[in-house]
Amino acid sequence: MINWGRRGHDVLLAAFLVLLSPTLSGCSGDDEADETPSARIPIHFSANIGGGEDDDATSRATMDGTGTAWAGGEHVRIQLDDKASLQYTVGTDKSSLSQTTAGAANVYYWYPVPASHDYAMKAWSFGNTTDPGTTVPSSFSIATDQNGTNTELLYAHQTISYGGTPTSKTAITFYHQLAQVIVKVTYKEPYNATSTSWSKVASITYGSSSSKLPLSGTYVAPTTGNYGSWTKSTTDMGVITPKTTTATAGAEVYSAVLIPGSYAAGQVLFAITLSDNKSSTFLYALPSATTFNAGSSYTYNVTVDDVKIRFTGITVNNWATASGTINL
Repeated sequence: MINWGRRGHDVLLAAFLVLLSPTLSGCSGDDEADETPSARIPIHFSANIGGGEDDDATSRATMDGTGTAWAGGEHVRIQLDDKASLQYTVGTDKSSLSQTTAGAANVYYWYPVPASHDYAMKAWSFGNTTDPGTTVPSSFSIATDQNGTNTELLYAHQTISYGGTPTSKTAITFYHQLAQVIVKVTYKEPYNATSTSWSKVASITYGSSSSKLPLSGTYVAPTTGNYGSWTKSTTDMGVITPKTTTATAGAEVYSAVLIPGSYAAGQVLFAITLSDNKSSTFLYALPSATTFNAGSSYTYNVTVDDVKIRFTGITVNNWATASGTINL
């Protein structure tokens, strides 16, 4: 009979634990297992934008003119479950996303493979080349000069699952979280400075010095649906210079994004300044309380002739499909 004694018992126990340690480590959680490069596959992402806008106008300097695609180079943040968010960049193909900062620590991985669990994903972007921050914005400010300045907030949330092959891309659909207002100006006939008897629109501002618009608001990201909720600021107010473009058929188009929410009757929505023969500024005030919804685009159609400025109606789009026309 072998008498191990105390020391012999300790040696035997240590040897047993060494033999058992691979089994114990194999029972660790996904986060710990994620540290083993051979046991993980990088998650490949692609990004698209849900909804579109009036093809004649955009408030975006970086994104493409339809508002339904990227231009390439924009930065987005992605967060899976409760992990730290990582920054990705839209590729030159205007769809694929690649890590902004090189290194294995800056990529998300599937584990275990192929039976990966699902991830709760959220992503956000300012629609430009700046880092939108490590956490989902809880407040947001729009620019007062939007003529060439990109102002946007895009958000996505969904559950993602392993795509079946290492190279399959997980598609993320972002949605506009601001409201867009477009003013489309047409003339009774093609304008000619030497022969036309009425004035040309020289400029348009959104809001006026006596009736300013909110420039910021607090934001709560959606947990269901595609659009979050907003509370407009009552102290951060100003006048907005919209983006100016020339549409097809000679229409002049002005567009800007606004903080979503309800605007009171009497609020000056835009001011139209005429030039040449009849230099004057005309204010358009909301005739009744009006709600501008996140993700919606509102087009005010204006006709200028030798008698008056005519407002012919408001076309409302949800940046995806037309949802109707509101008569003024």
